[in-house]
Amino acid sequence: MRIVFLGFQKWGWAALKGLIESRHQVSLVVTHPQNKSIYKGSFIDKSVRELAESNNIATSECRRLDQKEIIDEIKDAKPDVIVSSDWETWIAPEVTGLAKKAAINIHDALLPKYAGFSPVNWAIINGEKEVGITVHYIEKILDQGKIILQEAVLVQESDTVVEVLEKIFEKIPDVTLKSLDLIENDKVEAKKQDLNQASFYHKITGKDCEINWQSPYQAVYNFIRALFDPFSNAYTYFQGKKIKIKKASIPKKIYCGIPGRLACRQESGVVALCGNTGANQPQGIVIEEVEDEQGKLIPANRYFLKMGGYLGRAAGIENIKSKNF
Repeated sequence: MRIVFLGFQKWGWAALKGLIESRHQVSLVVTHPQNKSIYKGSFIDKSVRELAESNNIATSECRRLDQKEIIDEIKDAKPDVIVSSDWETWIAPEVTGLAKKAAINIHDALLPKYAGFSPVNWAIINGEKEVGITVHYIEKILDQGKIILQEAVLVQESDTVVEVLEKIFEKIPDVTLKSLDLIENDKVEAKKQDLNQASFYHKITGKDCEINWQSPYQAVYNFIRALFDPFSNAYTYFQGKKIKIKKASIPKKIYCGIPGRLACRQESGVVALCGNTGANQPQGIVIEEVEDEQGKLIPANRYFLKMGGYLGRAAGIENIKSKNF
């Protein structure tokens, strides 16, 4: 089948690579300008344009699919199917209607849950044990089209968002091609989404990443691993200075007390206490590595020179005030 592909970054790169290596013909690729990537230089920063051009595929760039010349290019490419993976702006019916058979999107979540943005990050924050990939028809409302195919991806307790995404990227080509086979052979058993089960999430920005030490230890630990590089890291304050938590783990022993307090040292780092989950129940996480305001990575045992201090915005302000008297 003739494919017009819309995609960006590694989500798009993985899908396009699978299409190029398949029996299908990619007649046009449309991508976003690469210099807009907030993940520049990371493992997510893969150029869809470079992959397309290295395989002699016609390529265009735009932020939105509302330019007449781009729409005309898609029309001229005569697509049987339009495939989207990490296309970041709305795709209008005027565009999807140009596909002879179908217009489909690849979303890295098990819809109808985790529609919208940053789905893998949010799933880890929420402690999900599995995430996945959904291939669905593109309809007028974002991420609400009928489901063609889904595949689950297991999440281990120690997995960071990077490790989970790598599992997803590995599966994207196969899931995409399986979906195209179903479409080509008219074997799709489309499943309508149960919108009563739907959840829609916003994109995570730096402002959303401050740690709430009143949260249970597992929630704090999930928050940190969900915001691992190259995403905006979980951060807190110590003595009035903002620090990012780069690496953390869960201690084997039970530590209890006031949330935010630096309780004790371990060989791997410093135990920080989180919200109370009940008498004699775990409250601690081990902070192993931090990044200071100058961007320097420092082992926690070297950064926190004394125990007994507190983490958090209010605690930092109080520490500064106490030094002024």
